[in-house]
Amino acid sequence: MIYFIYPNVDIWEYMVDGIDDNDVVCRSLNPNCNKLQLVCRKLLNNQKLPGFMLFGSKMRKELLELGAGDTVLIPDYIDVCLFRAIASIVKPEVKKCLWIWNPVKVSERERMHRVYDIIVNTGFEISTFDAGDAERYGQKNYSQFFRMRQDQSIVKDEWDFYFIGFEKGRGTIIAELRDKLKGFRTYFKVVHKASESLTYFHNIDNIKKAKCVIEIVQEGQKGMTLRPLEAIAFGKKLLSNNKSLMNSDFYNKNNIFILGVDDISGIGEFMSRPYVPVDATIMRKYDLHTWMNNYRNTNI
Repeated sequence: MIYFIYPNVDIWEYMVDGIDDNDVVCRSLNPNCNKLQLVCRKLLNNQKLPGFMLFGSKMRKELLELGAGDTVLIPDYIDVCLFRAIASIVKPEVKKCLWIWNPVKVSERERMHRVYDIIVNTGFEISTFDAGDAERYGQKNYSQFFRMRQDQSIVKDEWDFYFIGFEKGRGTIIAELRDKLKGFRTYFKVVHKASESLTYFHNIDNIKKAKCVIEIVQEGQKGMTLRPLEAIAFGKKLLSNNKSLMNSDFYNKNNIFILGVDDISGIGEFMSRPYVPVDATIMRKYDLHTWMNNYRNTNI
């Protein structure tokens, strides 16, 4: 069994809603903690704390009951106290895994070396979506994933191109692209603070209404974002500055336009070409369930 402890944010709620595996137990962390436990986690992040200071009684009981063949899987958390507490609760034969879903900023690389060393010393295996970080920190590299099993009902297009994302130093390239796409129906939302963003469920609704999804990766990022997989799942085209997509198994010139490779003057012709559905075998490779299978405990 996989005991999946995830952040209670909308994107993870969307992902978890797509899990239909009876051998996976999903628990959102914060709702299983009281206010004092949440404060302890933030204020005493680097300390070695007992489980009762961080987890509710139900979660502590479930963690204690895990045994041979089970895995604790945590995505998107780096609070050192969490990993120390879990390691002190679960039995030694339980596999413990952490998934990193964001690239480490250059300015944070030295600090994260120390954080990752502590987490590894608690017995957790660390994996990441970013090949550069995997090599840098000696971690496993697992591909990006998504809920690939989607309702394919037709929704009327409202936009030709759709983009949403935090600015993250990409403002200039986004503004230049927006200017080049004048004449098309576009929806650009550049986010500067969390309060300006949309819920992930709203984002999905917008993707369904677009012909083409736009992806602009950060400089130096090697890990694939969700945008290509969202496009595949909903049968949408993709416009991206990520040249490495040309080496992906789902790349098709009819579906993916690469900035800096394809001539922007041909964007109209690209949009006029029919979308070519991606083979189901390839789509399964990037499915949430396939990703989760990477973490099953086979040491029984």
